[in-house]
Amino acid sequence: MKSSRKKRRAMLLAISMFSIIPVRSQWEESSARLVPRFFPLVGLLLGVLWWGVAELLRLVPPPPALAAALLLAVPVIFTGMIHLDGFLDCCDAVFSHRDQEGMRRILKDPACGPFAVVSACMLFLLLWTSFYELWQGLGIPWAVWVLEPVAARALTAWALQTIRPISETGFAAAFHTGRQLDQLMALTVFLLTGVLLSALVGTSGAGAFVCASAAFLLGLWLCRKLLGGISGDVCGFCLTLFDAGFFVVYSWLWQ
Repeated sequence: MKSSRKKRRAMLLAISMFSIIPVRSQWEESSARLVPRFFPLVGLLLGVLWWGVAELLRLVPPPPALAAALLLAVPVIFTGMIHLDGFLDCCDAVFSHRDQEGMRRILKDPACGPFAVVSACMLFLLLWTSFYELWQGLGIPWAVWVLEPVAARALTAWALQTIRPISETGFAAAFHTGRQLDQLMALTVFLLTGVLLSALVGTSGAGAFVCASAAFLLGLWLCRKLLGGISGDVCGFCLTLFDAGFFVVYSWLWQ
């Protein structure tokens, strides 16, 4: 009974922290350790909403450029821009070419520097172009909308439990357990999602999944090398790379 209560609190905490869904949650360290287990659930909620918005837009189709912009806005709004914030902070830090301590100071700085601005422009341009091309096609399968966010967050949960946190305080330290069971659970969900995408969408889905995973792992390796570990910002950075890698490659291959 106590265990189920703890899991429920962790689930609500995950939803409240990583989405704009208004749920009541209370921070407890024992429950916080279980939060990464519910990352894929947050992704599933986002995916269902994303699919729903896409279907609504098809009832009264807007111009392709506007449709692409609206589809791009869905995850940004749903997540409260938390992952985008991490992406921008990491871009400022990693592209600064400072030493490790200098990069870590920039990572903590709430100000937005030029590297973040340029990176955001490039990110939005790539995603908008991808959605624009896909919207003019035969339609994006429901599996893409629903399963892509699940895969991205399952891989994030795995990374969070596998890579040593940058500091002993903060987001990563609060959620990091290092337990093999948590790592295995996250990796299993991630791989099963990839199999489903490949089965339901075909080679374009499989290729996009592989390339997105490679983009995520490359970003993770870079941040681990330059920053010395993982943090909340690093998670947002890598998750955003997964999203961008997936939709850019999928829009390229689906034809």
